[in-house]
Amino acid sequence: METRGSTAGAPTVLIVEDEELLALSTREALRDVAINAITAASGAEALDVFASYPFHAAIIDIGLPDMPGTELARHFRRRHADLPIVLCSGFDCTGYVVEFRNDSRVRVIEKPFDEPHLLAQLLALGVPVGSSIA
Repeated sequence: METRGSTAGAPTVLIVEDEELLALSTREALRDVAINAITAASGAEALDVFASYPFHAAIIDIGLPDMPGTELARHFRRRHADLPIVLCSGFDCTGYVVEFRNDSRVRVIEKPFDEPHLLAQLLALGVPVGSSIA
């Protein structure tokens, strides 16, 4: 788990991503718009962290090393019915879009994604996205 530079009163997002560079760049992109981010590199680590913090949203890689990200998302959903979740994958996401089509609090995006697209998904899910905090 990795955290950095918490901003008081800002939303906190859990990033579950096993590719370290992608996790770090996503965390920095969120930090740039006044969102606190905590990273986890596996489903097991994410479950531990999720029990310890009040998250406002989660960004979950579908291809985690120890469990499917979709399973992790369903676990989070059982514990927090309204949690905004962005699922991401480097593969075709059509099946996942269909699987979660009835959950208005889930967005599915393909990797690589750019910062504006990710932030637009979070904003569409109701996560407050602030301006740069320099």
